[in-house]
Amino acid sequence: MGWVLILFFSCTPAFRENFEPSVQPVEDLQYFKPQEEKYFAGDPMPFFHEGIFHVYWLLDYNHVPAGHAWAHFSTADLQHWTHHPLALTITLPFEKSICTGSVIFHNGLYYAFYATRTQDNGRTEFVSYAKSSDGISFIKQQPNPLIIAPQEYESAHFRDPHVFYDDSSKKFHMLITTALRKADLEKNRYCLLRYTSKDLIHWTCQGPFYYTGSDKGFAYPECPDLFKWNGWYYLLFKIYGGTYYRMSHSLNGPFVAPPSDNLSNDYAMVLKTAPFGEQRRIAVGFIPSRAGNKDDGQWTYGGNLVFRELVQKADGTLAAVFCEEMMPAIDSGFHYEVQEEYCVDSPDRFAYYALKNVPVNARIRMKVDPMGPNTSTGMLLRYGERGFYELSFDAAANKVNLGNTSIERVKGLDVPFEVDVVMKHDIIDVCIDRRRCILNRCPEQKGNQLLLFVHNGKVSFKNLIIEKLKE
Repeated sequence: MGWVLILFFSCTPAFRENFEPSVQPVEDLQYFKPQEEKYFAGDPMPFFHEGIFHVYWLLDYNHVPAGHAWAHFSTADLQHWTHHPLALTITLPFEKSICTGSVIFHNGLYYAFYATRTQDNGRTEFVSYAKSSDGISFIKQQPNPLIIAPQEYESAHFRDPHVFYDDSSKKFHMLITTALRKADLEKNRYCLLRYTSKDLIHWTCQGPFYYTGSDKGFAYPECPDLFKWNGWYYLLFKIYGGTYYRMSHSLNGPFVAPPSDNLSNDYAMVLKTAPFGEQRRIAVGFIPSRAGNKDDGQWTYGGNLVFRELVQKADGTLAAVFCEEMMPAIDSGFHYEVQEEYCVDSPDRFAYYALKNVPVNARIRMKVDPMGPNTSTGMLLRYGERGFYELSFDAAANKVNLGNTSIERVKGLDVPFEVDVVMKHDIIDVCIDRRRCILNRCPEQKGNQLLLFVHNGKVSFKNLIIEKLKE
């Protein structure tokens, strides 16, 4: 049994000492958000220690990037979750927000490193830290600030400290999101700055660790994550919503971009990871809200948590897929399963097979078998008189579309592949062949039909299972 946070607050959203949380049970934590109106889940910071998987996350008020606090859940099995009191809140006069960071365990203590944001003389950000004996109650430490931006770096963008220990160097390392004030080219400004330490208290700046770029351009490499897994070092960071990764056999690089370097799409933001047991790794992100609760609304900060499991392939590349323990609970009173295949054949136009009375909140699984070339194939989800959400697979372009978002470089769409769709409230989440995921927030359409389609080709839909989700 999991828990949902019920928030009782004073007139200020700043989460100071008078903030009083309480709890109420829920059945799962996938797609979680606080029940209290105007409160949302922001950047997650997962951490694993002695068999317990912790998820610290930014508690957001009303989609405003200020006044944040650290909330906290933990679990031993990814199914039964414990809610804890707020781990870090605003308590000091100069604090305007407690921002993203990381947790590490050393010599019997938990250390939480985080960015403090102020508004004094324009926005300023610096690194602070806190200690805890149990990972639940943290006490802020002096000096505060612990680390400020060097003169040549932007003090307004100096955040998201990620701390880890490296066996080869026998040191702790910290990566900080920032940018040079001046550079030869604008593209050479945005970077992760590295610090090292032997005791987690005294830190030495080692200069830029990585200058970031992606297929979407150059920007601040936010919320970095670095870990070693089976001989590979992986560096993750967020740019424009997507979580990108680089890989290397050495901590000192070079870190190279794999052919498909986006672990998510723009609606599974800020994926940060932690191990779970010996060989598994779990990523946690959040799903932003849409302005005006409209299908075409701009994304706004804060929304629902989303969990993924990382899969490491033989060549070292990664995939972020559904984590089966975290899937939403099924209503046992509805189960639709068909062994026969639906074959849709249309060489010169768009054609479909329609299924009626499909629950609005459902899990839909099937195998898609392209029987030759086609323009596109897929399904129209929540189809009704007012509209639908198109999930389409374009094999020629290696592209998958879900409503008004898409992912690219998805190979293998010209051969049989499995599709797993979760529709829960205003979230539609899709996993393709346990290789890639695509997610979107879709609040407006509520139709109860499912249309299986092909455009200019022939496709078979097999092993169809439709299950209703518990409310």
